[in-house]
Amino acid sequence: SLVALALVSAAFTSLRGMTQSLAAEIEVWGEGAVRDKLFVRGLPDVPLERLAADLDEAGGVLGFEQVECRVYAHSLLLGLRSAHLAGYGPLARDPALRQRLEEEQGVILSRRLARQRELSVGDVMLVNTTGHGVQEFPVVAVSDEYGYFVQPDERAYAVTSDRHLERFFCIDTKTVRDVSIQLVRGGDPGELSAFLRQRYPGARLGLTSGQGVLDYHLGDIDRDFVVFDIILLLTALLAGLGVLNGQLLAVLERRKEFGVLHALGMTGGQTAGTVLLESSAVGLVGGSLGLLLGSALVPVLVGSLRTLSGLELPVRGAGVYLPLALAGATALSLAAGLYPLWRMKRMDVVRAVRTG
Repeated sequence: SLVALALVSAAFTSLRGMTQSLAAEIEVWGEGAVRDKLFVRGLPDVPLERLAADLDEAGGVLGFEQVECRVYAHSLLLGLRSAHLAGYGPLARDPALRQRLEEEQGVILSRRLARQRELSVGDVMLVNTTGHGVQEFPVVAVSDEYGYFVQPDERAYAVTSDRHLERFFCIDTKTVRDVSIQLVRGGDPGELSAFLRQRYPGARLGLTSGQGVLDYHLGDIDRDFVVFDIILLLTALLAGLGVLNGQLLAVLERRKEFGVLHALGMTGGQTAGTVLLESSAVGLVGGSLGLLLGSALVPVLVGSLRTLSGLELPVRGAGVYLPLALAGATALSLAAGLYPLWRMKRMDVVRAVRTG
């Protein structure tokens, strides 16, 4: 029973460590990629220049990214207008990158694509174009601050100037229906949503805040691990049955001892306290061993998941779930001790002393 509790506690701790690590990766990505953005779908083929003027009038906007200018050339390649990116991200921190995007066919890789392709700043990404053969695109930055959009949800992509996609793939970049709008830090997406609905009254706009996207991704982790939680619950019930069986055997083997103690004046409450104390000790020891084992397994499991998935997963412990695991193991052990306690209270003292 002690081993069963330790294994359940270890499984719970290590699983929660994995989910915490996955959530931390989403939060780090979301801080730059979606946190202060508003994702808009369904604009009525608005010219880029008109949309830029409308957003300037709305205020609180640093730039925007058109979504339609994209091709799949071994990986997703997006064409964005650098003038609309200059207010935030790598182009705001290093204005020279804008010239490199335009004149040197520079490309900005998302962190996931850079990891998958094993590329970094200074390397060259080869792109097979339409009618122009294989072209070299030097990597000028690695960042998730440009290029992500909700539909399709793709985090492995590259960003270059839209004029290169127009030149090499004949992609029209003059109008836009779907955009990702970067707000100032702490900007209110609700106000901008109201402005867009008023400015384009006939359009059926789909509006999603960056915080909403981030919350969905974080919730998706919990939804994906529901099956594991069910398996853990069933395993915990089996462990509880093991503790119950162990406690019941211990009570039955000590019937004569308890009978003598009752004959000497030991009360039922004192007997119950003895049994429950033993149960809680089993839970505390088993839970503590499980916490130690599970915490030691978290870096190993996260490292394996990092290798298999290609994600930049930080190692996070179970956090607030550690005391919950210990409390759960103790409560499970105490609950398993109730039936043996009930059996003991129904015990005939005289018969127990005689028969042992």
